[in-house]
Amino acid sequence: MGYAINFVIAVILTLLGCIIVQKKNKKTNRRIRLEARNNAFNHHNKSNLKDTIVFLGDSITEEFQVTEYFLNHNAINRGVSGNFTFEVLHRLDDIISLKPSTIVLCIGTNDLSIKTNTVEQTITNVVSIINRLKRGINDTNIIVLPLFPINKSKAKKIKTKYRKIAYFYQNRILKFNRILIEEMKLRDIKVLNIYNDLIDHYGDMKLEYTTDGVHLTHEAYDVVYKALINVIIFEPLLKNR
Repeated sequence: MGYAINFVIAVILTLLGCIIVQKKNKKTNRRIRLEARNNAFNHHNKSNLKDTIVFLGDSITEEFQVTEYFLNHNAINRGVSGNFTFEVLHRLDDIISLKPSTIVLCIGTNDLSIKTNTVEQTITNVVSIINRLKRGINDTNIIVLPLFPINKSKAKKIKTKYRKIAYFYQNRILKFNRILIEEMKLRDIKVLNIYNDLIDHYGDMKLEYTTDGVHLTHEAYDVVYKALINVIIFEPLLKNR
């Protein structure tokens, strides 16, 4: 009996040790990846492109192939997978140094996927990002994208981890987007609200628009691009006529 108990304890301790190592490795890998992205950004900044369109955000932004969509424009992707709002806030010097003509911001998804982070805290950070950008480059056109819907269906491609958080997460997204629109209106910042263009009759993101329940397919990015090109390119041209 004593041997069996010791064996069970040994197995439990081994499993706990593996979990701790995995978490540590995950944090290390994330740090290395963030450092690599930042180094790449710093190198790219030396090109001193003019009239740039900077896309700022997390993995949803990073996966947006902006150089392919905006072929005739100096589009720069500053999306970093896994970024939280406070992390974007801490890397704004990089963005400001580019002196872009337009900034497209989409951030907050990772914040709201964690229950201990409130909608209000996330909004506060987004407002801080906007204020910092306006102080640093007050003549830049800033466009904010709302957070995108989530798909919580039982389709095979929907990841279990996203399905598990979907029910509390979806309501937080709706609340966040509502407050975001109000806060940006007070600051004369345009919010390009395309949320409803991406949902089905259940209020979920259309299945063809997501790769895993949260991230976007090329079809979804087509929708985003068509909305953005009107605001970034065509509307200014019409105003200048």
